Amino acid sequence: MIYYPMPFTEEAVKHVAQRIRDVQDFLGLQISLENTSYYLHSPTSTMNEVEFLNAIAQEADCGIHLDVNNIYVNGVNHGLLDPYIFLDQVDVKRVNYIHIAGHDEEHSAAQVVENSANESFNKVKGAYRHLPELLIDTHGEAVKGTVWDLLEYAYQRLPTIPPTLLERDFNFPPFAELYAEVEHIAQLQQKYAHTEVMSYAA
Repeated sequence: MIYYPMPFTEEAVKHVAQRIRDVQDFLGLQISLENTSYYLHSPTSTMNEVEFLNAIAQEADCGIHLDVNNIYVNGVNHGLLDPYIFLDQVDVKRVNYIHIAGHDEEHSAAQVVENSANESFNKVKGAYRHLPELLIDTHGEAVKGTVWDLLEYAYQRLPTIPPTLLERDFNFPPFAELYAEVEHIAQLQQKYAHTEVMSYAA
C-alpha cells in the first residue's frame, strides 16, 4: 500500500471531516481517525501534522486513534515536527486507542532520498540529525527504545489510559519475545493508570 501525501490544509480538513461524519451518521456511532505514516510531504500544507489531525477530529467530532510509532517515523523522516511536541499538542481528550509497533531502517533508501531533488523528504533536524536512515512503518521489527519512551510519555499526557495494541504482521520472533513486549505495555499502563486497561498483540 502506498500512502500519497495529503496537504495539511483547511480544505483537506473539511474534505476528510465530511466523509467521517457521513460514516458516523450511517453507523450511528463515533469512529476514530488514526495518524498514519507518510513518506512525502505536500509543499502546499498550511499546518503541521498534529494541527491537521486535531482539526479533523474537532470538525468531524470523532475520536483519535493514536499510533505512537507513526509519530516517531514521521518525525524522523521529515524533521518537521518533534514527536514529543506532537504528543504535547494532540487533543488528548479524543484519544481512545493506541497502536505501537516496530519500524525498519532503510539505509539504502535514505541515500537515494538524499541525492534526490525533493529536499523536504527525509530532512532530519535537531536531535534526530544523527539518524540517517529512512524509517518505514513495517510492523515487522521489535519496538525500538525511542518508541517505548514515546509511549510512556503519551501515557503520562493522557487523562485515561486507552487499550493499546502491539502490531506485528510478519518476521515473528519467538513467543517469549513477543509476550515480553506485551508485558512491557501492561507495566507502563499500570504505572500511569487509574482504571483498568488492556493491552494485546495482533
